[in-house]
Amino acid sequence: MKKPEETKEKIIRVAIQLFATKGFKGTSVREIAKITKMTPWGIYYHFQNKEGLIFAVLQNHADRFIAKIEEVLEQDIHPLERFKLLIKTHLDFHANHIKEGKIFFLDEDVFSSKYMKKINAYQTKIFSIYLRALENLNAQGYTKCPFPRVTLFFVLTAVNGLVRWYRPSGKLSIDQISQIFVDLILFGMTEPPTTKQRKSRISPTK
Repeated sequence: MKKPEETKEKIIRVAIQLFATKGFKGTSVREIAKITKMTPWGIYYHFQNKEGLIFAVLQNHADRFIAKIEEVLEQDIHPLERFKLLIKTHLDFHANHIKEGKIFFLDEDVFSSKYMKKINAYQTKIFSIYLRALENLNAQGYTKCPFPRVTLFFVLTAVNGLVRWYRPSGKLSIDQISQIFVDLILFGMTEPPTTKQRKSRISPTK
């Protein structure tokens, strides 16, 4: 007889596959039960309902992700290198957990207020880790972000968007994509203008 934890892990693996491909509303407990060779009541024994099941998926994913980026935050390295590693670790984790990542960013109307409070707590935790790293950069003069929270909303929107378009079979490796993200976030899209270019930009039109 399988142990309860092994059964729960089996259910979660199947749920990840179905939720990621068919969405929360398009996946039924009956379908999960059929693939796992269980009864719907067997699923309900381990998870109160379908919402409880998808939250278990998110909880497992978020706990592992937060542990990863907390490790980066605690590393005794140059603060700029730490921020770069934070972004790379974030992208690497998403690239290796695309299906779970898609589930994590489901529309909020999927969840009741009970679960939204827990999901918001995870999102706040992730945001606070990045905020500490960015404020450390600001304090040491490596960046100029007068509104770090606004900056981080941009950064996290860009990094989390990877789960929507990244394909392991694509032309660029995740390391190459990570470098592009780091360059864009830290240095922007354009080179600083030369003195001559700067003067020409402000010269009145003749």
